[in-house]
Amino acid sequence: MNKMRIAPLSKSQYLRGLQCHKSLWLLKGKKIKPKPPDDFLQAIFDEGTRVGEEAQKLFPGGKLIEFEGSSFEEKINKTKEYLASGESTIYEATFKFDDILVMVDILNKGENGWDFYEVKSATDVYKDQLLNVKDVYVKDVAIQYYVLKGSGLDIASAFLVHIDNKYVRKGPLEVNKLFAKRELTDEVVEMQQEVIGELGALRKTLSRNEPKIDIGVHCDNPYECDFKGHCWPEEILNGYSIFNISGLNSSKKFELYQSGIIKLVDVPDDFPLSDNQRLQVETELNGNEIIDQEQIKNFLNDLSYPLYFLDFETFNQAIPQWDGLRPYQNVPFQYSIHCIELEGKDPFHSEFLAEEDSDPRISLAERLIGHIPKGVCVLAYNCSFEKGVIRYLAEQFPDYSKHLMDIHDNLLDLMVPFQKKYYYKKEMKGRYSIKTVLPALFSDSPYSKMEINEGMKASNNYKNLASIQDSKKRKKIKKDLKIYCKQDTQSMVDILGCLKAVIAK
Repeated sequence: MNKMRIAPLSKSQYLRGLQCHKSLWLLKGKKIKPKPPDDFLQAIFDEGTRVGEEAQKLFPGGKLIEFEGSSFEEKINKTKEYLASGESTIYEATFKFDDILVMVDILNKGENGWDFYEVKSATDVYKDQLLNVKDVYVKDVAIQYYVLKGSGLDIASAFLVHIDNKYVRKGPLEVNKLFAKRELTDEVVEMQQEVIGELGALRKTLSRNEPKIDIGVHCDNPYECDFKGHCWPEEILNGYSIFNISGLNSSKKFELYQSGIIKLVDVPDDFPLSDNQRLQVETELNGNEIIDQEQIKNFLNDLSYPLYFLDFETFNQAIPQWDGLRPYQNVPFQYSIHCIELEGKDPFHSEFLAEEDSDPRISLAERLIGHIPKGVCVLAYNCSFEKGVIRYLAEQFPDYSKHLMDIHDNLLDLMVPFQKKYYYKKEMKGRYSIKTVLPALFSDSPYSKMEINEGMKASNNYKNLASIQDSKKRKKIKKDLKIYCKQDTQSMVDILGCLKAVIAK
């Protein structure tokens, strides 16, 4: 491929280049299109936009540089105009220096000079397990500092603003409690020579042919690269390989890959794998089913009738909408229940779907205790999730707490026989989610034919309902939500039936 003309870099492009020079080269070359964001990623982007708008209220009365409808040159000129006229707060202030373009979330004139604030929708970005994300956030602020200083601004302080997940809404939203600030001035000042060096390296890469960089842990760290479809071999990207070994960390996968091992059949016997990982590899090779009839019988003996199957659908918000909510708290808006009154009888179905754009919690709790009596056995798949929802409802609504906690205490987990490998088939590929187990047991998945076929889609569709003007479209989405949630509990009924059939052989 030909060398490309070096063009200005945006802040996001600079950060992309720090993750992988090849990814930046492909993006700037524009000959290969990156993978578009999926529903999950788009939801994150949308939430980030809402958080950024809310964070502006930390410094009210500022001037906004509108993102839509003008060129970057016009944005830059508008920023200069606001600075010249004495404005003390500018949102999305736009600057270009050394051919680097940045838009600053919040620029505010303080006592000692200009302070700027980079807003993130993340919560606690300083936990040990998020060190890589923390690192990229610091680099994000550092490149902005470089451009602002280079543009002639007297920068006093640089801050990262993020969501405080300890905040609980009580009454009107308190933005000063919703957000936490962390000063990063010292860190980003120390990084300025590193920034200059990185820019030089990136520009050198862009002035040459496509770099030869093999796949590695950097492809997903700190974010999944949208050019994996170009770089990753088909047998890895869409096949079944060592990259599908469940629970094996990325460094171990790439240790195998760099040794020339891709197929499961080639994994050495002495390579360190957990018992479950070794089971996954061996059953793929020999095709054997694992059936521990005694453990399955023990599990089934703990069930009693009437038997209720329960599944919740939830959504969360960075900015809590109602009292008693923390940021990103799971809010149940829907449930499905199948009930088998006596063993061998056909199940009957009950359901609840909240009205859009209203607090669903108390009406859901009221309906739930009406559908599930006290003292009965309840099954869920990965019941820790359902238990967490019920505990939260019990805390919020003391009048219903005893009944809710009775349901909680009688919940059993249908996932256990598959999680603990009492029953395992190679088609499960080391996993045990209901979306994996169901087609492994029945050679087909009803979810593949559904408009809404997984939890994130259900959550996003429900959150967007209130903004949809077309009543027919809203009605269709509600119907699809009910079909999806009902299928989850029907799947549990079918899976339980399969377990019973296995021990009857």
